[in-house]
Amino acid sequence: MKTIKTIAIAMAALLTASLSSCINDDDDNNQNADYHYLQLTETQQKDLMKKLEGNYENYLYFTNANTQKTDSAQVKWEVNASDSTVTCVNFPVNILRNYVKSDLVKEALDLVGQQPVVFKYSTGNTVIKELYEASSYFFNLTIPNASNIVKFTYGEGEGEKEKYVTIEFADQFIGYSTVYSQMVRLDRGSFFGAVLVSIVDANNVATKVNCIIPFQ
Repeated sequence: MKTIKTIAIAMAALLTASLSSCINDDDDNNQNADYHYLQLTETQQKDLMKKLEGNYENYLYFTNANTQKTDSAQVKWEVNASDSTVTCVNFPVNILRNYVKSDLVKEALDLVGQQPVVFKYSTGNTVIKELYEASSYFFNLTIPNASNIVKFTYGEGEGEKEKYVTIEFADQFIGYSTVYSQMVRLDRGSFFGAVLVSIVDANNVATKVNCIIPFQ
């Protein structure tokens, strides 16, 4: 699969978030040549979580397997601070057909189509001071179960065996010199980030895809 510019752009923005999320909570005075770090109080953390709340619309970007060019799918998001959830109301499960070879899996993904996917979001108690003061905030995204797996069923009928598709998301991908995190950034009102998909399984036919799907 070719690397696409959209992914590179999105990841450049998220690398700073990875840096922020990896800071040791005990390093109160940790800093480098470019940034200074700020410890948030519990109240500030709660206020920060509330800042993300709202409804958003943007696009998920992916590589079209037929054209080997960047393609997109419009999505809607609902963020609820009371239960710390980010819901992609219409996650296009079928775009994952571009990352698998099996025709049976592709067919299953097409039949599942668009589905709601619920993430939990969180923030640490250490942030980059310059970005925080410029209203640029980062939040980690996770699937709210230990397995990181979301399951969709389809084509059920009387006497038929249940058919299903599962997507295993990832909190992080570790590259040769970079850690890519599944997260969302709120930058002066703009909502963008990336989800990470590691495995797609359709009726016990599993494919390891390890794809980064940015949204902006």
